[in-house]
Amino acid sequence: MALLLALAALAVVPATAAPPPESVCAPCQEGLEWNAHRHDIALDVTHSNATIQVHRNGSATWTVTSQFVHRVPDRYATGPNESLSDPSVLARDEGLARTIADGAADHTDDSVPEEIRHQSVSVENDTIRFQFLEPTVARQAPGGVVLVDEFRPDGPHTGWFVDVDRLRIVGPPGTTLVNDVESAVGDHGTVDGRTLTLTGNATDPPTLPADRFFLAFAPPGQWDEAMGTVAIASVTVPQFLGGLVATQLVGAVALALSLGAVLWLRRRRGESLDRKSLVIWLGVAVSMYLLPTLSLFGWVYRPVGLYLGPIPDLVRIAVAVAVGIGAWYGFGVLHGS
Repeated sequence: MALLLALAALAVVPATAAPPPESVCAPCQEGLEWNAHRHDIALDVTHSNATIQVHRNGSATWTVTSQFVHRVPDRYATGPNESLSDPSVLARDEGLARTIADGAADHTDDSVPEEIRHQSVSVENDTIRFQFLEPTVARQAPGGVVLVDEFRPDGPHTGWFVDVDRLRIVGPPGTTLVNDVESAVGDHGTVDGRTLTLTGNATDPPTLPADRFFLAFAPPGQWDEAMGTVAIASVTVPQFLGGLVATQLVGAVALALSLGAVLWLRRRRGESLDRKSLVIWLGVAVSMYLLPTLSLFGWVYRPVGLYLGPIPDLVRIAVAVAVGIGAWYGFGVLHGS
């Protein structure tokens, strides 16, 4: 009973510690507001538009245009607005504008250390426009496919919200978007050739149906969709197999040792099962191991919140030992029947 309670508690931990959804265009609003607040400027983004131009080498040029007002966003408000500077100072201080734009650009991906290359920034009235190059937005895949994995992070992730009026992701020249992304973006996105356009709202952002998805840009032709599928499989299949081995190896070894010990000890006592009974015994034992471990962690453990470290493997070992103890008695029942 204590083991079952412990397993149930572990199952709740990832859900309760799950991170919130992320912005599809962090530099457009969150990045600007956060970095402006860090530099004592009361800047609240009201509207924004952006374009991500993907290049064949896997990099992408971001062009962001955001409108703002002199106001502290609610999540940063700690006192009266008068204690912070008016954002109009950015139009007069190019260095400060560049610093804030650089900080906003760094919000594109906090999980991957990379050099974001700032290209330009301009501020006019209530609008800031800046451009930068992100080196790792996509990867080159078989068949000349450029596979954008910007929206498929490997770490803990629970989804995307669209806090931008319009975000255009444009594939390299001579390509078209070939994989089915409509189910991933729902009513908040449209596809036109090599362009995916996401539409949302800065003050009331909608959430995308999918929390992870690829964009596969391939040369147009009879087999373009098939090449997109192959390109995605070239990434996902090795990742799945690697994750499967990493996730299940410790538990599989522990279960094999546990059941092997039972068979060895029983045979030392001169006890054995016929083939049919042995298959039943093994099937029940493996099922009793898979039921709790898969319900808790799945075939491939992907944390959505708090990283549990070695705990999943310790749980699998504990379940394997418990199954081995049960298998000892189950062996005796089948042997005596």
